[in-house]
Amino acid sequence: ESSVKVTSPSWRHDIEREVDLIEEVIRIHGYEHIPLTLPKMEIGSLPEHPLIDFIDQNKAILAQIGLHETVSFPFMGAPDLENLGIGEGHALSAVVKLVNPLVEHHRYMRSTMAVGLIQALVQNRRNGIKGTRLFELARTFHEPKTLGKELPAVYASLSKQGDHVPLKARQDDRPIEKTKVAAILDTNLSVKSWDKAEEQAGFFHGKAFIVQWLAAFGIRNLTFKAADGKDFPWLHPGASASIHNAKGEYLGWLGELHPRTTKAYDLDAAPTLFEIDLEVVLAAYNEQRAYISGNTRFPPSTRDVALLVPTATSYDAFMKSFVNFKRRKYLKDQRLFDVYQGKNLPEGKKSMAFSLTFSSDDKTLLDQEVDKELEALLSWLKEDLSAEQR
Repeated sequence: ESSVKVTSPSWRHDIEREVDLIEEVIRIHGYEHIPLTLPKMEIGSLPEHPLIDFIDQNKAILAQIGLHETVSFPFMGAPDLENLGIGEGHALSAVVKLVNPLVEHHRYMRSTMAVGLIQALVQNRRNGIKGTRLFELARTFHEPKTLGKELPAVYASLSKQGDHVPLKARQDDRPIEKTKVAAILDTNLSVKSWDKAEEQAGFFHGKAFIVQWLAAFGIRNLTFKAADGKDFPWLHPGASASIHNAKGEYLGWLGELHPRTTKAYDLDAAPTLFEIDLEVVLAAYNEQRAYISGNTRFPPSTRDVALLVPTATSYDAFMKSFVNFKRRKYLKDQRLFDVYQGKNLPEGKKSMAFSLTFSSDDKTLLDQEVDKELEALLSWLKEDLSAEQR
């Protein structure tokens, strides 16, 4: 190979490397004589985590049902833990401590969304704003090194890193992050107007918001169980509940603020709050998304069935059985419309009647197709709940 040895003039301090000489040759030859050629490269795109789109969808739904989004600092302090009644040994006391906090009351990363929402409500009250209805969709942070090994069932998920965290990052001891949806309702849900009286919010208003929000994603048949005061010391023991889906999986909590916590934050009345794990909601949504459809141009088919079951069989048991029906393809909805127990029924039995809706997104169902799935469903209910068609 031939080579050229070049000595640059003393005044050309910009020529130091081979690439500088190449540029000089091109400049002297003329840039206009160089053919235009686009560089060849393949630009790939990484798949976006489904939680990202799901977050945007949830924000839209929560706004549509009447809540206003807020963004608060992801910090809390020792006084907040004390105000909430979270003592040493509680799952939420495993906080991530900051090495150099800007202010003392921001010494910890938040382990619950409740703190930021309560502080926002307090500020609104001080500014004379009533009828606050806020929600926040963000993350909580938990220190795995101080998190207990035997956690209560409602906090068992805290030992598992959030699904949005890359797989490699889940294997180290970094703080555990959980994506949550939380909301707070002021005692004055709506202010007095000429056409309506002032409406007072409470536990059941919070429940209504949750049911309406999750129904938009096809998640129904929720169970609200009386909350354990040890697990949720900041909630009123007579107006609080843990929330579970049709499969019995824990979603989150709901309740009015405990009088002790209400007083600690200098509030004259207890607001209603809820906090729900969005990743569990996403998992439940994905499991039944195949059965959820909007308006379709193909007409549905309905079947009414009355089933004879033991008197101890609950509505929740039926809902769980419908969810666990493996051969479900066209069944879109099931609604209980009658319960009978009395004459002409065997002892220890009752009748529960359901209206079943079958539909398809791409065709009109034939009677044979509906009857085939109905037969499979009745067979499953007999196996699972000892239900017999009347």
